[in-house]
Amino acid sequence: MNKDKIQKDLKKLIIKNLKILDIRPQDHLYLSINMGSFFLNYIDNQDAISIINKNKIFFTKYVLKIFKNYISKDGSLICASFSYSTKKTMFFDIKKTRSEVGIFSQVFLEDKSSLRSDHSMHSISAIGKFKKILKESHGIFSFGINSPFESFLKFNVKFVHIGVPFHKACTYIHHVQHLAGCNFRFYKSFKVKKKIENKITNTYDYNFLRFKILGNESIEEFLLENVLSKKKLIKYIKKPVFFSVVDCDSVYKETKKLLKKNPSTFIRGSKKVIFNDNFKNKNLIRLKVI
Repeated sequence: MNKDKIQKDLKKLIIKNLKILDIRPQDHLYLSINMGSFFLNYIDNQDAISIINKNKIFFTKYVLKIFKNYISKDGSLICASFSYSTKKTMFFDIKKTRSEVGIFSQVFLEDKSSLRSDHSMHSISAIGKFKKILKESHGIFSFGINSPFESFLKFNVKFVHIGVPFHKACTYIHHVQHLAGCNFRFYKSFKVKKKIENKITNTYDYNFLRFKILGNESIEEFLLENVLSKKKLIKYIKKPVFFSVVDCDSVYKETKKLLKKNPSTFIRGSKKVIFNDNFKNKNLIRLKVI
């Protein structure tokens, strides 16, 4: 077992599965990848595991290279580059602030051909045609009509999940919640210093949070995926490595339907979230979950 053999296995697996899932070179792909999932087949091969552990960055860059070579000049790769700790550090460097959503995301961010949006917490990065959207400002809100997520429908983005279930990594749902309305999230402003092109500015960004009273409420994350699966809108390959793909239009429409029926639909076991604004003169809102 050597690096070359592992590389050949990775390329064969990825290309084969992309074709099975009808993912085409001109598509715009939002990638959520757990790199560890690619190497489960080697779990009993100690020599291979040793090589993989010593070359994590190398193999991650190689996986990104496979995707870059697969898409055409008309396609795009998109990846989250979220940096949640910015709300504590109150500083965001568009070039140097690290992504906090996995090794693939960080390698994607560091790639010379990628471009990052300028939101201090919910930035995304892109390679290919979607980069032109990121050249415009992300806007001060994580999601919404001024954010890059608004352009996902226009580009007919496909959400590709590898080694991680859709319901664990599809942040786009929050964009639909922002647009359609839900009663368990709100925007909170954070003061932050942003460094972009060697210029530092003091500004505010807004992060989409759950109310604290709902902190112990389980979120029914699988609900939407279950709907998509029953309607055969999401495609799966479960072995030897988990792959799934679903288009943005399906996610948008089905999330919107669920929220239209019940704005609390994603809160497990809760029928209603009641607001009491009798304390508005004190700038307070009280909530009750029943």
